[in-house]
Amino acid sequence: MEKEEENNKLLNNEAQGTSVQHTDRNQPTQSYQYTQPYQYAPPYEQVPVPQTVIRTSMEPPPTYMAWSIFNCLFCMWPLGLIAICKSSEVDDHLNNRNMVAAQAASATARTLNTVATIWGVLNLIGTIVAVIILYVPQE
Repeated sequence: MEKEEENNKLLNNEAQGTSVQHTDRNQPTQSYQYTQPYQYAPPYEQVPVPQTVIRTSMEPPPTYMAWSIFNCLFCMWPLGLIAICKSSEVDDHLNNRNMVAAQAASATARTLNTVATIWGVLNLIGTIVAVIILYVPQE
């Protein structure tokens, strides 16, 4: 009975984090320090993580096919022909669901068409000026 009471006292002291002295008749008195069990820190606050959003309903880039044909026929046929090839590549990439390549081909077709149109307009202006200078009688 005494052993049980002593063990209960020891357990109570251990739970409170106090020092306890163990005595045994055959050994000298020893002192131990008992501490409370480790308490875990409260859970950390959850921080929202930025997410990547992929839009699946993007508009397809324009092909500029009509502008390319116009440039091939009336402005500068070499650039117009290359622009027609790039415009058809846009459709091919869209059929393969490769939006990045389709946008790149569309941008190239737009650039080629812009250069061909500017070349055609400058060529037209130069032709008009040359006709005026050569065929208008000078007084």
